Amino acid sequence: MGVRKQQPSDSLYHNNPLSRIISAIGLDDCEDKVSAQWDYSKLTDSCTDSKTHSVEEGVLLALRGSVSVGEPDKLYLIAKAWDEEDSEPVDNEGILFMEMMAEDYEYREDIHWEKSGDVLGSGAFGDVYLGKDKTSGFQFAAKKIHVSRFRSQEVICCLSVNSDKIVPVYGAIREGPWITVFMKMVNGGSLGQLIKKNGYLTEDRALYYLSQVLGGLKQLHANRVIHGDVKADNVLLTEDHSTVYLCDFGHAAHLPPGSSGTNLLTANYVPGTETHMAPRNSARGSLW
Repeated sequence: MGVRKQQPSDSLYHNNPLSRIISAIGLDDCEDKVSAQWDYSKLTDSCTDSKTHSVEEGVLLALRGSVSVGEPDKLYLIAKAWDEEDSEPVDNEGILFMEMMAEDYEYREDIHWEKSGDVLGSGAFGDVYLGKDKTSGFQFAAKKIHVSRFRSQEVICCLSVNSDKIVPVYGAIREGPWITVFMKMVNGGSLGQLIKKNGYLTEDRALYYLSQVLGGLKQLHANRVIHGDVKADNVLLTEDHSTVYLCDFGHAAHLPPGSSGTNLLTANYVPGTETHMAPRNSARGSLW
C-alpha cells in the first residue's frame, strides 16, 4: 500500500491509522496551520505551545517506528526524540512533507530513494547529496547526519521561520544510526564557491547578495532564531545566481522568550566556524 501526500479529505488519509490516532487526541487543527506563501511547510508555535506534555507524549508514541506523511509539528516532536540517546535501535521512522513516496510506512535509502555518489557539500555535522525519489522522480538535497551528531534545532529552526531566504525542509527520516534531512535542491552552488571561482565579487553584486542575506537574518531574528554560522559557504544560490538561501542550520538555536542567548556558550560547545567568529574574551567567557 503506498502512502503519499494527500489532502485531509482524501480517503487514503483517513485510512491511515496514524492520522486516526492524531485526530482522536485532538490535533487535527495542526494540519491546516501550514504556510502557503512558500513551497514548504512551517512549524506553528500554537500547536506545540498549547498542548500538554502528556498529549505530546501520546503523539510521539504514535509516530515512532514508522515513516508517515505529516506536518512540521509532528517532525518537531520526533526530531526532539532523536536528540536523545536511544537505548533501543531505530529501524526506520520519520515525517515527509513533499513528493517522497513512503511505502508501507517505510522510506529507505536505495529502496525508496537514492542519493548520488558525489558530495554536494559538507558541514560540521553531515554531508549533503543530491537525492531522488525512486517512484516520483522528485529531486531534493539529502543531508545525512549520524545520530550522535544530530541536533534537532537544525530542523526546528528551519521550520519555525516563514521566509523565502531559508532553504525549505521537505521532511526527515531516521534509518538505523543515520538521520537524513530532505531539503529543496538549490542548483547554483554556494556563494563561497562563486567567490573562489571568480576570485572576487563586484561591489554591486556583493551588496546585492548581502542585502538578501541580511533580509533572511532579520526574519530569523524576528522569530528568535540564531543561525550561528553565517558565512559564504552557507549561502546557496539559485541556478541563475539571482536569489540566495541561508542553509546549514547545524549550529542554529531557537531561543525561548526572555532568553539572552548566553546559554549557547558552554565549555563543550561554542556554535560557529572558528575562522568566522567574533573574538572571544576568554577571561570573561563571553563574546565581545
